[in-house]
Amino acid sequence: MLVFQFYTFVLDLMFHYIYFFAMQDNMELIKKLPTIALCGGGLWMGLEFHIKYVISYGTTAAFARLDNMEPPPNPRCIARIHVYSQMWRHFDVGLYRFLVKYIYKPGYGSLVKHCNLSKMACKLLASLATFLFVFVWHGTVWHILVCCCQVSMYLENVPARGTV
Repeated sequence: MLVFQFYTFVLDLMFHYIYFFAMQDNMELIKKLPTIALCGGGLWMGLEFHIKYVISYGTTAAFARLDNMEPPPNPRCIARIHVYSQMWRHFDVGLYRFLVKYIYKPGYGSLVKHCNLSKMACKLLASLATFLFVFVWHGTVWHILVCCCQVSMYLENVPARGTV
Protein backbone atom coordinates (compact mmCIF):
# COMPACT_ATOMS: atom_id res chain seq x y z
CA MET A 1 0.00 0.00 0.00
CA LEU A 2 2.94 2.31 0.69
CA VAL A 3 4.11 1.87 -2.90
CA PHE A 4 0.81 3.21 -4.22
CA GLN A 5 1.03 6.22 -1.92
CA PHE A 6 4.49 6.90 -3.33
CA TYR A 7 3.14 6.60 -6.89
CA THR A 8 0.32 8.99 -5.98
CA PHE A 9 2.88 11.52 -4.75
CA VAL A 10 4.96 11.15 -7.92
CA LEU A 11 1.89 11.52 -10.15
CA ASP A 12 0.82 14.61 -8.23
CA LEU A 13 4.27 16.13 -8.80
CA MET A 14 4.10 15.26 -12.48
CA PHE A 15 0.71 16.91 -12.89
CA HIS A 16 1.81 19.93 -10.88
CA TYR A 17 5.01 20.73 -12.77
CA ILE A 18 4.55 19.33 -16.26
CA TYR A 19 1.59 20.71 -18.20
CA PHE A 20 1.81 18.45 -21.21
CA PHE A 21 -1.94 18.31 -21.73
CA ALA A 22 -2.07 22.12 -21.93
CA MET A 23 -0.05 21.97 -25.15
CA GLN A 24 -3.10 20.87 -27.10
CA ASP A 25 -4.38 24.45 -26.85
CA ASN A 26 -1.38 25.73 -28.82
CA MET A 27 -1.25 23.78 -32.07
CA GLU A 28 1.28 26.19 -33.61
CA LEU A 29 3.77 25.27 -30.90
CA ILE A 30 3.15 21.57 -31.47
CA LYS A 31 3.73 21.98 -35.23
CA LYS A 32 7.13 23.53 -34.52
CA LEU A 33 8.31 20.69 -32.26
CA PRO A 34 10.67 18.09 -33.71
CA THR A 35 9.39 14.55 -34.18
CA ILE A 36 11.48 13.20 -31.31
CA ALA A 37 9.88 15.70 -28.91
CA LEU A 38 6.41 14.64 -30.05
CA CYS A 39 7.33 10.98 -29.57
CA GLY A 40 8.68 11.75 -26.11
CA GLY A 41 5.50 13.63 -25.29
CA GLY A 42 3.39 10.69 -26.40
CA LEU A 43 5.45 8.36 -24.23
CA TRP A 44 5.14 10.79 -21.32
CA MET A 45 1.34 10.89 -21.63
CA GLY A 46 1.24 7.10 -21.79
CA LEU A 47 3.42 6.76 -18.70
CA GLU A 48 1.24 9.22 -16.78
CA PHE A 49 -1.80 7.19 -17.80
CA HIS A 50 -0.03 4.01 -16.70
CA ILE A 51 0.87 5.41 -13.28
CA LYS A 52 -2.73 6.57 -12.80
CA TYR A 53 -3.93 3.04 -13.56
CA VAL A 54 -1.33 1.45 -11.26
CA ILE A 55 -2.52 3.68 -8.43
CA SER A 56 -6.23 3.08 -8.95
CA TYR A 57 -5.94 -0.66 -9.65
CA GLY A 58 -3.21 -1.28 -7.12
CA THR A 59 -5.07 0.39 -4.29
CA THR A 60 -8.33 -1.41 -5.00
CA ALA A 61 -6.45 -4.69 -5.52
CA ALA A 62 -4.84 -4.32 -2.09
CA PHE A 63 -8.28 -3.99 -0.50
CA ALA A 64 -9.59 -6.91 -2.58
CA ARG A 65 -6.76 -9.10 -1.28
CA LEU A 66 -7.75 -8.16 2.27
CA ASP A 67 -11.15 -9.70 1.45
CA ASN A 68 -9.44 -12.86 0.12
CA MET A 69 -10.27 -12.01 -3.49
CA GLU A 70 -7.84 -12.49 -6.35
CA PRO A 71 -7.87 -9.32 -8.47
CA PRO A 72 -6.35 -9.09 -11.95
CA PRO A 73 -2.67 -8.13 -12.06
CA ASN A 74 -1.57 -4.51 -12.22
CA PRO A 75 -1.25 -3.01 -15.70
CA ARG A 76 1.95 -3.78 -17.55
CA CYS A 77 4.14 -0.74 -18.15
CA ILE A 78 3.56 0.66 -21.62
CA ALA A 79 7.30 1.11 -22.10
CA ARG A 80 7.61 -2.71 -22.01
CA ILE A 81 4.90 -3.33 -24.59
CA HIS A 82 6.11 -3.48 -28.18
CA VAL A 83 3.10 -4.97 -29.97
CA TYR A 84 -0.34 -3.41 -29.63
CA SER A 85 -2.01 -6.77 -29.11
CA GLN A 86 -0.01 -7.05 -25.88
CA MET A 87 -1.25 -3.62 -24.83
CA TRP A 88 -4.77 -4.80 -25.41
CA ARG A 89 -4.23 -7.95 -23.35
CA HIS A 90 -1.97 -6.80 -20.53
CA PHE A 91 -2.71 -3.16 -19.73
CA ASP A 92 -6.26 -3.63 -18.44
CA VAL A 93 -6.49 -7.37 -17.83
CA GLY A 94 -9.90 -7.19 -16.18
CA LEU A 95 -11.43 -5.36 -19.14
CA TYR A 96 -9.74 -7.76 -21.55
CA ARG A 97 -11.13 -10.80 -19.73
CA PHE A 98 -14.62 -9.27 -19.66
CA LEU A 99 -14.59 -8.41 -23.35
CA VAL A 100 -13.32 -11.82 -24.40
CA LYS A 101 -15.73 -13.74 -22.16
CA TYR A 102 -18.91 -11.75 -22.73
CA ILE A 103 -18.57 -10.19 -26.18
CA TYR A 104 -15.87 -11.77 -28.35
CA LYS A 105 -16.37 -15.49 -27.67
CA PRO A 106 -20.20 -15.43 -27.76
CA GLY A 107 -20.13 -13.30 -30.90
CA TYR A 108 -17.58 -15.53 -32.60
CA GLY A 109 -19.49 -18.66 -31.61
CA SER A 110 -22.76 -17.27 -32.95
CA LEU A 111 -21.17 -16.21 -36.22
CA VAL A 112 -19.53 -19.60 -36.77
CA LYS A 113 -22.75 -21.42 -35.92
CA HIS A 114 -25.27 -19.29 -37.81
CA CYS A 115 -23.36 -17.66 -40.66
CA ASN A 116 -21.66 -19.21 -43.62
CA LEU A 117 -18.47 -17.17 -43.28
CA SER A 118 -14.81 -18.07 -43.10
CA LYS A 119 -13.23 -18.28 -39.66
CA MET A 120 -11.16 -15.18 -40.40
CA ALA A 121 -14.28 -13.20 -41.31
CA CYS A 122 -15.97 -14.40 -38.12
CA LYS A 123 -12.94 -13.35 -36.07
CA LEU A 124 -12.87 -9.92 -37.70
CA LEU A 125 -16.60 -9.37 -37.15
CA ALA A 126 -16.37 -10.55 -33.53
CA SER A 127 -13.39 -8.23 -33.00
CA LEU A 128 -15.27 -5.36 -34.60
CA ALA A 129 -18.25 -5.97 -32.30
CA THR A 130 -15.92 -6.05 -29.30
CA PHE A 131 -14.29 -2.78 -30.22
CA LEU A 132 -17.62 -1.18 -31.01
CA PHE A 133 -18.47 -1.91 -27.38
CA VAL A 134 -15.19 -0.21 -26.41
CA PHE A 135 -16.19 2.72 -28.64
CA VAL A 136 -19.53 3.13 -26.89
CA TRP A 137 -17.92 2.66 -23.47
CA HIS A 138 -15.30 5.38 -24.02
CA GLY A 139 -17.68 7.83 -25.64
CA THR A 140 -19.03 8.01 -29.13
CA VAL A 141 -16.42 10.33 -30.59
CA TRP A 142 -15.17 10.07 -34.17
CA HIS A 143 -11.46 9.53 -33.37
CA ILE A 144 -12.32 6.72 -30.93
CA LEU A 145 -14.43 5.02 -33.61
CA VAL A 146 -11.57 5.21 -36.10
CA CYS A 147 -9.13 3.83 -33.52
CA CYS A 148 -11.48 0.99 -32.55
CA CYS A 149 -12.03 -0.01 -36.17
CA GLN A 150 -8.31 0.04 -36.91
CA VAL A 151 -7.43 -1.96 -33.81
CA SER A 152 -10.14 -4.54 -34.47
CA MET A 153 -8.81 -5.13 -37.98
CA TYR A 154 -5.10 -5.20 -37.17
CA LEU A 155 -5.01 -7.17 -33.93
CA GLU A 156 -2.55 -10.00 -34.07
CA ASN A 157 -3.67 -13.44 -32.83
CA VAL A 158 -7.29 -12.57 -32.07
CA PRO A 159 -7.93 -12.82 -29.08
CA ALA A 160 -4.95 -14.91 -27.93
CA ARG A 161 -3.00 -17.89 -29.17
CA GLY A 162 -4.66 -21.18 -28.48
CA THR A 163 -8.11 -19.77 -27.74
CA VAL A 164 -11.20 -19.92 -29.92
